[in-house]
Amino acid sequence: MIKNSFYITSCFCCFLLLGCKTRIDEKGNQPIVTAQNTGLIGDKIIGFSINPKDSSNWLLPCSDRSYITYNKGVDWEEIKPAHENVINYPEFDSEGAVLMFDKGAIYRKAMGTQAWKSYSLPDSLRVDLLKTGPSELIYWLIDKRDPEIHYISYQLDFSDIVPMNKDKLGSLKYRHWKYQFDLYNDSSYVLINGGHLLYKEDSSEIAKKRMNGIEKAYIEMLIPDKDSINKVFAIQIGIYNMEALVQYFLYESRNFGASWQLIDSAQSMRQILRQPVLEKNYKAYQSELYQNPRETIFNHYQIQLNDSLVLARKNEALLILNNQSADTIWLSKDKQLVSEIGKFQFEDYQFSVIAQLSQDKIELLYAVKSGGIKKAAFELTTKAKSH
Repeated sequence: MIKNSFYITSCFCCFLLLGCKTRIDEKGNQPIVTAQNTGLIGDKIIGFSINPKDSSNWLLPCSDRSYITYNKGVDWEEIKPAHENVINYPEFDSEGAVLMFDKGAIYRKAMGTQAWKSYSLPDSLRVDLLKTGPSELIYWLIDKRDPEIHYISYQLDFSDIVPMNKDKLGSLKYRHWKYQFDLYNDSSYVLINGGHLLYKEDSSEIAKKRMNGIEKAYIEMLIPDKDSINKVFAIQIGIYNMEALVQYFLYESRNFGASWQLIDSAQSMRQILRQPVLEKNYKAYQSELYQNPRETIFNHYQIQLNDSLVLARKNEALLILNNQSADTIWLSKDKQLVSEIGKFQFEDYQFSVIAQLSQDKIELLYAVKSGGIKKAAFELTTKAKSH
């Protein structure tokens, strides 16, 4: 038997090896799915903005959601846009209101309010936002029929639209870049390691984490400890700052993901994987991820659970396969759930799932594409079928 974090009782193993068909009711087994993010830090930050009217208010746009704080990062809340098709890149205007936009309008929410007010764009134009200073927000308008034609406006009703040539537009874009660069490199606001925001008060030499309540870390790998069933590692990846330097964070859990502790960081994945605490476990788990040569059944990566069982995805189903007898344990045919858990079948996501298998259940700890970690616990009901 392979020695790893997966375990299986002899009773259950013999039941499969004797040729009895074990499966989940194909009408659907609803697992218990829980978030496993306690102790994870951050999100994939793509921007940062400070309210020109109140420096305690910050915006934190991330890759597929955004956050706002009213107390310098002590507490955060996720921004609810006007509708699901709004482009996820909010900004403060000169009055401190939050702006977002889509293909046809700009949406504005004033300070202290919850309702969005829409401002329609001219039919032939689409918009982007250029922030060139703390209180300077420019509406950059682009002709839908000819993207080489540009305009700018400083008014939300677009009453002052003027054409813009390439040289002047280039100057504005540089000012936008320079403002963001200076903001990101200010000693008080530091973006590091997959979206960790640090803040340093003027009177203090110590920078403190200001990401309370933001636990959507983007996890690149999950790796089990081969000598301890409940001990697992998670590696987080993210952009360091505007120069797109990448940093990696290493977390450890001793209770199969119920809580995490940040234990180290490095500037490359190779540095992380070479650490003694991780190197042997990475190599051991790598040997359990393989492509099944039986192409008529699968042609994707699977996870070896023991000498005969593998966790696999076939089309829109998640299952356990006995490679010796071809018996199967059907876990789920829920398309959305299988897609979320079953990313391990693809090469770029091989390390996205860890499994624990016992006589009556299987628990899958998996990295979520939109950020964070979840655990799905499936109960196993067995039915004997004679041959």
